Amino acid sequence: MKIYIGAGRWRSASSFVLSAILVLSGLVPATIYGGQGNTGSVQGTVTDEKGAVIVGATVRVFNTTSKFDQTVTTDQTGTYKINNVPFNTYTVHVIADGFQENDTQVDVHSALPASNNVTLKVGEASLTVDVNATTNHEQQIDPDKVETSTQLSGTLIQRSLGSSPASGVQNAVAKAPGAVQGDNGRVFLRGQENGLLYVVDGIPISDSVTPTNSAGVDLQTANSIEVSTGDIPAKFGNRLGGVVSVNTPVMSSQPFTGSLTMNGGSFNAADIGATAGGHIGKLGFFFSASAATTDRYLDSVTQENFHNTGHNEHEFFKFDYAKGANDVFRFGFNFGQANFGVANRPFQQINGQSQKIGLSDNSQNFSWQHTFSTTTLLSVAAYRRQFSSDLFSNDQATPVFAQQHRTLTNDGLLASISHQTAKHTLEAGFELSRFPIKENFQFAVTDPTAFDPLFPNGQPNPVLQFTLANKFLFNDQRTGNEESAYVQDRWKPVNNLTLDLGLRYDNYNLLVHANQLSPRIGAAYYIDKTKTVLRASFDRFFAPPPNENLLLASSPQAAALSPLGISGFKPILPETTSAYEAGAQQQITKYLKLDVAYFSRFVDNVGDRDQFLDTPVVFPVAIAKGRMHGIETKLDTAEIHGFSGNASFSNGRAIGFTPIVGGLFLDADAIASLTNPGQAFFLDHDQRTSAQWQVDYNHHKSGWWASLTGRYDSGLPVDLAGDRAFYEAQGPLFGFTDQVLDQIDFTRGRVKPRTVWNFSTGIDIKRGDHLTISPQFDVLNLTNEFYLYTFESVFSGTRLGAPRTYAGHLTFRFK
Repeated sequence: MKIYIGAGRWRSASSFVLSAILVLSGLVPATIYGGQGNTGSVQGTVTDEKGAVIVGATVRVFNTTSKFDQTVTTDQTGTYKINNVPFNTYTVHVIADGFQENDTQVDVHSALPASNNVTLKVGEASLTVDVNATTNHEQQIDPDKVETSTQLSGTLIQRSLGSSPASGVQNAVAKAPGAVQGDNGRVFLRGQENGLLYVVDGIPISDSVTPTNSAGVDLQTANSIEVSTGDIPAKFGNRLGGVVSVNTPVMSSQPFTGSLTMNGGSFNAADIGATAGGHIGKLGFFFSASAATTDRYLDSVTQENFHNTGHNEHEFFKFDYAKGANDVFRFGFNFGQANFGVANRPFQQINGQSQKIGLSDNSQNFSWQHTFSTTTLLSVAAYRRQFSSDLFSNDQATPVFAQQHRTLTNDGLLASISHQTAKHTLEAGFELSRFPIKENFQFAVTDPTAFDPLFPNGQPNPVLQFTLANKFLFNDQRTGNEESAYVQDRWKPVNNLTLDLGLRYDNYNLLVHANQLSPRIGAAYYIDKTKTVLRASFDRFFAPPPNENLLLASSPQAAALSPLGISGFKPILPETTSAYEAGAQQQITKYLKLDVAYFSRFVDNVGDRDQFLDTPVVFPVAIAKGRMHGIETKLDTAEIHGFSGNASFSNGRAIGFTPIVGGLFLDADAIASLTNPGQAFFLDHDQRTSAQWQVDYNHHKSGWWASLTGRYDSGLPVDLAGDRAFYEAQGPLFGFTDQVLDQIDFTRGRVKPRTVWNFSTGIDIKRGDHLTISPQFDVLNLTNEFYLYTFESVFSGTRLGAPRTYAGHLTFRFK
């Protein structure tokens, strides 16, 4: 069955836009690569006052807020180049023996190289070069920044607190202001469940990257991470609650480096990882591998942490080949797998239940980047990502036996061309993708007393007909496709005013056919006198339903098992969003920067998920409408005498309006009210207030550092079937201990607030010029706070946060 939606009067216009962009992008061969990440490069030549080139000058490009910090030396022609520089404003600090030091500012806001030539004056010779020295920080804000984003680089990533085998990259993303932490490493941005689009080296990942659905992204491969939430450029599509751009090292011009890391900690956690990179002639390479195991892979459903052991592994290869000055070819390969147990409740542990999840993914991409001139750049890319997920159950599983095997393949081609003039930075591109999906799922009721015999309307509950001798069986496969095209212009019509003007077209076809034209409009105005940047934006987003279990969730077979199907089968439609934002950056002193943003989003067909009992298996649903709004603030400080830090505060709402469609619901009473049209309810990730803070200290001379972080969360809503006495009557066999129930505010219908502290410390011990040994010690949940993420939620069940956890790390870095 196919449903066609879209604005008919836009169809001819959208076809024209798509055709025009394809013609423009037709300059490129249709077999290679184009990136769409948020990085560029800084390059230039260092000379003396007479114009003679300076060989061996040390060039440091850094940003004190994001902690991006790269150092290179000029070659025999006096030139330097630093790749994979996230969009931002940077200080370029140049030192050479016999010359005065020099600081300049450079803006990186496109894939085109940012040129920064430096002239050094003769001065007192420098006997030593301290690349860790703190230079003058006259400006913390970015005068041209229209978008709202958070950048993490270098040590902020490698020292990331709480980097568990399952959710290392999610812990980094959760540092963004307003990010709501859910169970099992889930992160919600601006009130949207299916909101995170991960882009690795410019290649989008269309499937879920949560620990329950993927082996994830290996944090040790990340050179920088940027989380964008406001004024998202038109080149990004699919999921737009936020874009997580992960950039890995480019080694074609870098010396050989390598590392070996060994970790151990609470819950029998252990992992080992290694990286190596460098270049041979014009060929650069980077390799990483890691393996990890722990007895607390996901968040437990009870205090006992039964049956929660898991492990994962990752391998990553990347090659860069610079053919002349104008062409760069890249090839990347990634493999990941994870195997873990489904956590048991006490009665399931007694019964002998053993359910396990197996996940596997691999991806390959090939890219070509061609520089026509200093003002025109072409990028093209082809990629493939393959994913599989399996759920295994033994016959002792209760109250339901379930098994699953599903696969997803995503083949894609994307390309873009960028051109820069005095006032415009233009970019146009397209993306084509094809995604075959296969799903096989079966279940049987092993404990009929766990389910109501009748639907609320008096009909027999059809779930009870499926037993071990007569299982529910679903087997289907479909192939979908999506075509997207965009144009984007970064325009500076006058000094101090920056406009981002974009238009995107998406055409989606799987179980439904839908298309949309999406304008992306943003503006930033810089007031030099007060060091203030005012910004505002309006974006339209188009997000197809998640592919995870979409065929079953959208099927008449699933609808027939649920009260949602009483009114007839309805398909899951794409999520569409109108997003508004107003914000400001304010430099308070030369060390402090304040960022404030207010956002409001109106959503049709709000994407959410239905969790299958206590398993990590989820089925997509669509809620008729949604309204999200809130305010986010963040204060950053540059380093002052070794100290630096940040603090953020956010307050928001996430409200849904019934009815809902999709999912695979087996509990009739729990969702009966969700079939009534127009009923407002708090979404399961509606957290009113959150705050984060971090204080870092770096003693550069000795290499010792320490970090103290804290996080406050006011608590997520819960779905209560009764009062406290109701849950006490079910007893500890279900995990309803007094300590757990004490964490529920039965009056407000929410989990009680929590404050969690983390502490980390380490030292970098140099052994000559080629070896650094870095021991590190972490204490997570320093005060041993007992807390819950969720409690008996229709959409996510019950999940407990981890108690005080210790971890030790030992890293050897070679160069």
